[in-house]
Amino acid sequence: MCTSPNEVICHGIPDRRLLLDGDIVNLDVSLYFEGYHADLNETYYVGDKARSDPDSVRVVETARQCLDLAIRAVKPGVAVREFGNIIERRAREGGCGVVRAFCGHGIHRLFHCPPDVLHYARNKGVGTLKPGMTFTIEPMVTLGSHRDVTWPDGWTATTADGKKTAQFGTFSSSCSSSSPSSIHMLCVCADEGCRAYVASHGGRGRGADGEDARLPRRPCCTEHDSPRGHSDMSSCNYLKLVSSCVSRRDQGRQLIIH
Repeated sequence: MCTSPNEVICHGIPDRRLLLDGDIVNLDVSLYFEGYHADLNETYYVGDKARSDPDSVRVVETARQCLDLAIRAVKPGVAVREFGNIIERRAREGGCGVVRAFCGHGIHRLFHCPPDVLHYARNKGVGTLKPGMTFTIEPMVTLGSHRDVTWPDGWTATTADGKKTAQFGTFSSSCSSSSPSSIHMLCVCADEGCRAYVASHGGRGRGADGEDARLPRRPCCTEHDSPRGHSDMSSCNYLKLVSSCVSRRDQGRQLIIH
């Protein structure tokens, strides 16, 4: 798990720094399960001071809304680069910037495989969504410049101007989240566009409409992959990946709350 407070964009290394009332912090969980890599993340308010700070609320809620709006556009035929236009438009409406140095990525046997999901407008991302493709959308939104710097540890990335940043990210079969706190997967289906699925910690899943959740048997990372039909999500590696990510993220969240 990476812990990224305040001006840390991503890849924050957990250390002995105490979280303070007024901080915001992103928890980013990565898992390797039965040959597949996956990750998801959310940003949280630390204490009442953070929840009442206009700038903290603006950057966190703008990032959350950027992800929600991008998810609504997930369906077969959509260009991967279109997510950047959607995200930056909403970020600018909120008076925020969008980090350009990091992007969403495919979910497959190779960590951070294609497609590269760029979060800024007028990008040159390659690819078009097809049923069964699996990737993350994880916009990083800032209160100031989009520029970033890397610390001497060679890993931690922060905003160049020291202003706060927030991120929300989840993954799709094409698996992602239209309400990041409860829905954790989206499936791009050839016959019905995009459906959202709720992942429980018990390793089972149901569609947001209450129907049995069904997904491709395996993730498809690129346009050249093709799904091999569908199977019950309860027996699918996707849900185990999501449930494990959510469980570990929530364990970290409880430390913030308490």
